[in-house]
Amino acid sequence: MSLPDPRPRTLFEEHVFDAVIHLAGLKSTPESVQHPANYYYNNVGGSALLMDVIREHPTQLIFSSSATVYGRIGIDAYRHSEQFIW
Repeated sequence: MSLPDPRPRTLFEEHVFDAVIHLAGLKSTPESVQHPANYYYNNVGGSALLMDVIREHPTQLIFSSSATVYGRIGIDAYRHSEQFIW
């Protein structure tokens, strides 16, 4: 999606949503080091655009982040009750 991309705004103008589930982020650490601008543009810019549209058309937001940001903590599945050290 390029900024400013009219598609999210158009969707919200044409439809009413109960919630938005945000899963659209790039997640490869090595690739993000090689192409930081692409990751910033997609992950930060795309999220900012979505937040702007949600402000204009209020709805619930469910945000999910990749487990890759937490590193390996020795288990195969993460639970919402897991304790993470920031």
